[in-house]
Amino acid sequence: MVSDAIESGTLELLLLDYPTTEHAIHVVRPPGSYVPGKVRVLIDTLVERLGGEPEWERFLTKRE
Repeated sequence: MVSDAIESGTLELLLLDYPTTEHAIHVVRPPGSYVPGKVRVLIDTLVERLGGEPEWERFLTKRE
């Protein structure tokens, strides 16, 4: 959402020396190999939208 503003310099990252808290979303489902289609789609969507490295992290590694 803000990666373009960070890259262009119109938005600056502050408090870089302070640790950030980790946030997580956990999918809890009954045990077993069967996963209903709707649940599989939800899990895949969450991973696609929220998984991986946050956008701002790539800017932090550029600055170091």
